[in-house]
Amino acid sequence: MKRHFSYRALPHRHRVRWFAAVLGFAALVLSGCREYTPDIPEVTPGEIPETVLKGYAHTDAVLARLNDLKDTGQQLDSLFYYTELLANYDDKAAMAYAKEANRIAEEENLRMARAVSGYYIALFSGRQYVLGDEEALEGAIVNAGNSYQLFERAKSKEWQVKTQVLLGHLNYYKGDSIAAKEYLFDALKTQEIAESGTEESDKQKGEIFHELGNLYYYLYQDPHKSLNYFAKSEELYEKTGYGSALSRLWLDMGLYYTYQNDYETADSLIQLSIDYGKENRDTKTLIIAYRQLAELKRLQYVASGDSLLIGATFDLLEKCMMLQKDRDYVTLELMGKAYYSKARKAGPYPEIDSAIVYFKAAVLEAKKIGAPKIMEPLVDNISKLCNARVIIIGKDCSDLLSDPSMTFLNKQYKELNDTIVNRLQAASRQNNAFALQLQESENKHRVNTIWMTSGAGLVIAGFIFLILLQRQQQKRLKAKMEALRAQINPHFVSNSLNAIESLVNHDQKDAAAKYIIHFSRLSRQILNSSRDGVTTLAEELKMLEHFMALEQLRFRDKMTYRIEVAPELENQPVELPAMILQPYVENAIWHGIKPKQGTGFLLIKVEKQDRSLICTIEDDGIGREKAREIKAKSLMQHKSVGMQITQERLKTIGHVKDTQVDIIDLYDDQGQAAGTRIVIRLPFKIKKMKPA
Repeated sequence: MKRHFSYRALPHRHRVRWFAAVLGFAALVLSGCREYTPDIPEVTPGEIPETVLKGYAHTDAVLARLNDLKDTGQQLDSLFYYTELLANYDDKAAMAYAKEANRIAEEENLRMARAVSGYYIALFSGRQYVLGDEEALEGAIVNAGNSYQLFERAKSKEWQVKTQVLLGHLNYYKGDSIAAKEYLFDALKTQEIAESGTEESDKQKGEIFHELGNLYYYLYQDPHKSLNYFAKSEELYEKTGYGSALSRLWLDMGLYYTYQNDYETADSLIQLSIDYGKENRDTKTLIIAYRQLAELKRLQYVASGDSLLIGATFDLLEKCMMLQKDRDYVTLELMGKAYYSKARKAGPYPEIDSAIVYFKAAVLEAKKIGAPKIMEPLVDNISKLCNARVIIIGKDCSDLLSDPSMTFLNKQYKELNDTIVNRLQAASRQNNAFALQLQESENKHRVNTIWMTSGAGLVIAGFIFLILLQRQQQKRLKAKMEALRAQINPHFVSNSLNAIESLVNHDQKDAAAKYIIHFSRLSRQILNSSRDGVTTLAEELKMLEHFMALEQLRFRDKMTYRIEVAPELENQPVELPAMILQPYVENAIWHGIKPKQGTGFLLIKVEKQDRSLICTIEDDGIGREKAREIKAKSLMQHKSVGMQITQERLKTIGHVKDTQVDIIDLYDDQGQAAGTRIVIRLPFKIKKMKPA
């Protein structure tokens, strides 16, 4: 008689063993059957000649050679070594290696490699904050939080401490003193629990005290505690011979004493850092130290008027320019400030011309890296100096700027717009590359499916589950990719930039700078939306704020809007599909409000009803019937691809049975069309937040 396998017929202990075996096998498949522990050697500044570093900074050539390596572990070891090697030499190149390591780690599902690469990505993203990139800082905090979770699961105390220190550092830059303090003291506890008294633990403890010293001085404004932590850090750095960290500490302490007006102590500390940089051929440390000492000498000159001090300032900045591998905007700005100070102390001419020339060069360098917030004070300085030049010698700045001052400044903003567009296009190319990787993954999956279905009958159920899960994830990835492409509307990009250019041409620089920031942040959020299929209500509404601010700029006085959120939703991380509302809002503006005579109004309302999240988008435009008539007559028809794909996403992503979209035509008391109301019903769900 044929016997059938029955799970329920097994004794309880055998059922447990059977279930554990299936889960174990599934976990083995999902984990790639192995784990990888990164081996990252400590890199001492100066031990690698700069000519070699320059070679590693050519990432395309290096990555092409790495692709020839068959062993994944060797690839990752090399990538992490190059990342650490360039961490204090070339952030852009180091980030490229970290991202490649992250790609491999994700592809092979290697937890520790993902965590380490995520740590480095957070580190380099956080450094973009000096350019005024607040979104990069927020992204860095999220990446660091994700890495910390993985390190915690792996019980890697050393990396836990490193990541907690990084989170403290990032939150310090953000200005969140409470979060920064908590992370740093948690790092101290983790480090003490892990091990105490070893050289490595003393180094880590020195890093924590160093960060606490900066935190207490700049955010808590407590000089006494700050100096106490600096002293503890210095003692531990000296004990362990941690020269590179000690050099950084001397520079931070030099700033401390500069702000305390103790110029002599500040000078001696910066000189110690310079001595270290020379001895260890640490070019980056030397550049930072020379800049800091130059600024100290300039401040002393402003206070005393001693011409020897301003001469020393120029000498130090010239040394920086000789050491730099490119024309860094910081040194150029400091040179402009030095000439500006000399013009005010010793007489305006010809120093005023030199200041304008250096500020101009700093503007051009800041523009290359797409940093409008850095350009703003430089532009203000040029404007002031050019006005002063007209008063002093009766000439504008055409001979120095190659254009009248306003023409020059307007041109820089216009070219900055073009830079942002180029970045969008580059990001789009990256998305296409991602789509190709997805197709390759599907091909591999088909091969795996053939192999798996030929396995033992005992694990067929587990395999079917895995296959269905992978296919569902691939569908979600496809939906996100399609939605992303639909949302990057080239007409919207072009029209927004034309509107910004118009503001610049009409000498409305403040408004132009404001909308450049809106455009940059909106673009980044759109491009980042492919990372995850879901977001929070707060993030979705923040994206809509940027979008509608730009639409107001395009249509000038034709549109006003209001966003209403039910009070009980304001402080909750409510989950919804990413970028799900924007296409409906854009459609309401384009087809409802734009053709209307006079000003249109758009209301976005979010509330909770039972177990549903209700999102209402209502306009007082011309209505759908009139919009269809205009569209039929128009030769330039606007094809709403975004709407179509968004509706497909609502069917594909997540909660199919609880999703509904209703479109309601509105009429006034005379029965005339008075707009359209779109009601989107989504399942109410609280997003599980990862620790930051």
